[in-house]
Amino acid sequence: MTQLVLATMVFLLTHLVPSTALRGKLTSALGTSGYLLLYSAVAFATMGWAVWAYYHASPMMWGIAIWAMSHALARVPSRRNAAQATMQPLPRMRSREW
Repeated sequence: MTQLVLATMVFLLTHLVPSTALRGKLTSALGTSGYLLLYSAVAFATMGWAVWAYYHASPMMWGIAIWAMSHALARVPSRRNAAQATMQPLPRMRSREW
């Protein structure tokens, strides 16, 4: 459980880097491509650590995850329908001759 909390905290903290001055320093030192490569590698590693820690967490965490996913998925159809309604094409306007 400690590993899961620690991995999640590190993952979230690494995602705060783009909003700090550290991003500018790293970008100037590594270049844009180097920064993006480093950031992606760190994000991938910390996410992998969090997944590993979650897998090895207590069975209680699995129950919480299933409950959270079932409640999240229960709300998906209403959101999907709302998104589809907003993406409907506008009715064609009649061509006007000026």
